[in-house]
Amino acid sequence: MRSMAVWAVGILAAATLHAAPSKAPLSVEDIASRNATARGGVDGWRKIQSMAWSGHIESDRLRSGQVPFTFEFVRPNKARFEINGAENHALRIFDGTGGWKVHPGRNGGADTKPYTPEELRFATDAQVIDGLLIDHAAKGVTLALEGRGKVDERNAYNVRATLRSGSVRYIWIDAKTFLEIREDRLSRDPAGHTVVASVHYQNYQSVEGLMIPLVIESRMADGKLGDRMVIERVALNPPIKETEFAHPFMGGGPTTVTIGADAGAPASPPPRAAAPAQR
Repeated sequence: MRSMAVWAVGILAAATLHAAPSKAPLSVEDIASRNATARGGVDGWRKIQSMAWSGHIESDRLRSGQVPFTFEFVRPNKARFEINGAENHALRIFDGTGGWKVHPGRNGGADTKPYTPEELRFATDAQVIDGLLIDHAAKGVTLALEGRGKVDERNAYNVRATLRSGSVRYIWIDAKTFLEIREDRLSRDPAGHTVVASVHYQNYQSVEGLMIPLVIESRMADGKLGDRMVIERVALNPPIKETEFAHPFMGGGPTTVTIGADAGAPASPPPRAAAPAQR
């Protein structure tokens, strides 16, 4: 009787294996393709040539705790970031080649400084509208699968992205939704030490068919929260003048600044994000 039971279990196991063969592991190109589909499709993102959004930044470095901001992008890689608080005002501009930061001058006016070499490399590498994975080959980005792990209790693929410049990013893709949930890169702390800087993407929602995170958080190597960007409004393909990305005092930038240097302004434009357009 027992031998019959073992035999029956063996037949059942064989039938189950035959009916549901194990799935082949995904390649890095499979993961990138599923990511593009999950985010709304390559064609949908290719239609976005400019983007603008506004919201607020939350940071312990700010006297008021949070400040409003505006962020404008134009392909291939122009970006303008401005903080517009009543007590805080800061500006960063990257025109695709050069970048400038507006600081308050010691005598009251404004002082403009160029990006540091590290800031310039980061801005040049950034793909602020659609990220590194969409059309990665055309952007000169090479992908490799590092393995799997957990991010915020979620199973995720760890994809290494080597940029045309040679810089490396580690992008964590949710194994269930195939949306990006974290991006890591090497950076330097104020003391000049090399550290891992992480950006977390949260609260994805559909914006005209494109899945976009509404919250972006930077976290330090020790896991402590840095700045938190909350996007409240977005415009897709708005008309943006070229002068918006000109040198601040050659293209119509602000003439006064009222905060300490770089107070609350990210060291470089954060990765793409947006929020549902308010109609």
